[in-house]
Amino acid sequence: MLIHDEIENGVVVVTGGGGGIGRAISREQSMQGYRIAIWDHDLRLAEHTARSVEECGGQAIALSVDVADPDQVAAATATTLSEFGSVSALVTCSGFNDFTALDELTPDRWERMMASHLTGDYLAVRALVPSMRTLGYGRIVMLSSMAGVSGSAGHVHYAAAKAGIIGFAKALCKELGPDGITVNVIAPGTIETPMIANVPDEVMRRYADNPVGRIGKPDDIAHFVSAVLSPRASFLTGAVLHINGGAYV
Repeated sequence: MLIHDEIENGVVVVTGGGGGIGRAISREQSMQGYRIAIWDHDLRLAEHTARSVEECGGQAIALSVDVADPDQVAAATATTLSEFGSVSALVTCSGFNDFTALDELTPDRWERMMASHLTGDYLAVRALVPSMRTLGYGRIVMLSSMAGVSGSAGHVHYAAAKAGIIGFAKALCKELGPDGITVNVIAPGTIETPMIANVPDEVMRRYADNPVGRIGKPDDIAHFVSAVLSPRASFLTGAVLHINGGAYV
């Protein structure tokens, strides 16, 4: 059974933790007292995040991981457990964006999108749940998207993958609840990250057309993740939390 110190000094794995939202989450959770394992396909970005965490007085390791590769996920899990002993939380941020019309959407492009988002989340969850079960406690937060709820033209593969994450989480929370593990989804609206660096200005103005009057910042998501990862959030599971400045469909 999990003891108090294991909650207070827990370990969070952040997939896609090298940049954007993942980096903000890694830094924020470090400031909450967690030790951080940063998994990212780009080791340079992961190491940058780790240095940023350490500059804030935290403890982090950076690992190069393609979350769609079962062998790499297994190796990263073994390294993380060897370094930290256990994992009490998982936040999945891995993935990429790709605007492609249906007529141009090849099967390979479809499969890469599903692998990076949905399959990657499944493999990370499957690898890390045993540690949480041993503790008798766990928090899983998966990042979906407003596109996974409302859809988005030119985004059918992305929207499908993000919608799949929601279904996965809703089923998973029922399976893992008896083990003391909660599973929730955060569906961000448009967030200012490198992923949207090339979006035209007129589109960005549309994205900012919400009650708050701006697009989101990575910290807007990171602060909210803290609340969901809290040991006090034990009655919140299976939820889809919309953090989008009020830009509802």
